[in-house]
Amino acid sequence: MIKAHASKVMPYIFENYGDILRKSGETFSSSLEFYRKGLCNKLSKFYVSTQGIVASCEEAVDAIHKCGGKAFLAHPIEYGDFAEEIITHCEKLVDGIECFHGSASPIEAEKLNDRCLRKGLLVSGGSDYHGKLDRENLAAVEIVGKGLNWAQTCKGI
Repeated sequence: MIKAHASKVMPYIFENYGDILRKSGETFSSSLEFYRKGLCNKLSKFYVSTQGIVASCEEAVDAIHKCGGKAFLAHPIEYGDFAEEIITHCEKLVDGIECFHGSASPIEAEKLNDRCLRKGLLVSGGSDYHGKLDRENLAAVEIVGKGLNWAQTCKGI
């Protein structure tokens, strides 16, 4: 584990992560994977604690609610092996979950949608899409029997 204040270490790591990885012999498929499986993974030698400089889920949700907003857990499927643990923790705090996102398969999206309905949570879709625009696949999810046809809803996009 890197023993330094994360606010000083993180910018250096992101600027130099290629050199750091070459020296370590470890490989990651992308900087996102390095961030999630290296920097955020307590078992990784690249782990950097952000405690004290990054708001906890509780603090972030509380701040959003104090401003009159609704708090959502964004693209939970992207959290990979940690998705279930994060969803279980955050669903007790947030107002909703982003069920429909490019990282979620139609089956995963339906499961998230059903979970939200069972728990009384709001459902959102990937309005912050960052990938390459692919009109054939964008919002092509249909949840049958739930009164929601996502493809139809997003047809005008």
